[in-house]
Amino acid sequence: MSRKRFKFELGDKLQDVVTGFEGAAVSRTEALNGAVHYYLSPVVDSDGKACAGESIDECQLKKTGHICIKEKKRIGFQNGH
Repeated sequence: MSRKRFKFELGDKLQDVVTGFEGAAVSRTEALNGAVHYYLSPVVDSDGKACAGESIDECQLKKTGHICIKEKKRIGFQNGH
C-alpha cells in the first residue's frame, strides 16, 4: 500500500479560508473515507491570551507560513508498554 502524500506538513502555519482562524498544524487525522483534518493551535488570540485550537478539513486550509520547531519527538511507551 502506498503512503498518501499530505497537502501540508506539521508545523505549517495554516488559515481556514472560511472563518479566518489561523494557527500551527500540530496534528493530522486521516479518516477511512479519505478525509484529512488538521488540528490548528493558535499561539494567542487577538487579546494576547491562549485559546483553544480547532480541527479543520484540509480543503478549507491555505498555508500562510511555517512555525519553527526545534525538535520533533515521538511520545510513546518503552518496551511495548
